Amino acid sequence: MVYSELVKKIAKENNLPITKTKEILKYLVEQLRESVNNDGKLTIYDFGSFRTSLHSEKIMHSPDGVERFIPPSFAILFKLNKKNENLLNK
Repeated sequence: MVYSELVKKIAKENNLPITKTKEILKYLVEQLRESVNNDGKLTIYDFGSFRTSLHSEKIMHSPDGVERFIPPSFAILFKLNKKNENLLNK
């Protein structure tokens, strides 16, 4: 499901205008993003958890002998909770 389909489905099931639904989802995503950025983790009950992981710096070697430095960076990881994981694997 893509964002636009999610907006339409939520709007239809809750009798909300699409513009209002987009505002609500935008706010929700901003809060989730802010929480992960500030705390480094976020757990949504009965769904799963997000956390940040630091990828260390690397030096890449190409076949022609050129070395490139890759700086450290953060990545966001997601882990589905066991209940939903079991539903997927049925």
